[in-house]
This record gives sequence, C-alpha cells and structure tokens, in this order.
Amino acid sequence: MIIQFSASNFKTFKEKATIGLVASNCDKDTRGSESVIPLPAFGIRILKGAVIDGANAKGKSTFVNALNFMKTFVMRSSTDSQKGDEKTQLHEGTASGRPHNEKYH
Repeated sequence: MIIQFSASNFKTFKEKATIGLVASNCDKDTRGSESVIPLPAFGIRILKGAVIDGANAKGKSTFVNALNFMKTFVMRSSTDSQKGDEKTQLHEGTASGRPHNEKYH
C-alpha cells in the first residue's frame, strides 16, 4: 500500500513531484465508505484511487513511469537478492554477480 510517493531527478523531473493518498476530512460524511479505506490504528484514511490531471506534456506519464520504476526496483531487488548467492558463485569477480557483458533488464 502506498500512502505517498515522490519523484525527483527522474527523466524530465528536476523538482520533486508528490502524490499523496491520505484522504482529507472535507468529504468525510459524503460517500466516504465507497472511496476510502480507514486505518484507525494510524488515525488516517487512505484513498482507494487517485487521478493525475494536467496539461499535455507536463509530466503525467513520466510520473507514472517513475512509480513503475519504483515498483520494478522493489520487486526485482527482492528476487535478485534471493538469486544473488547462486549468481555470485557462478560469476565471481563481478560486483553484481553477473557477467560484465550481461545487461540488466
């Protein structure tokens, strides 16, 4: 579950761009159960969905690419560390455990 995500210095983003999924209290009484997930242990409510809005060529797709990069990085870092012991034994001498000419996808 993502509560907040920020990206900076990614492709065309120089400054930090942030999306927050904590629900405000301004609409607490109107259809809140349909659009939020309450987390009473933390005293917050999380939005079930969000919209990224903006003019053409203002970074919406780049922001989604940054979010996807983070997801891929997290997912692969786990599997790479689990396979790391085997790769390190096969390719000793390289920092990543991969041959020098192998591309990382």
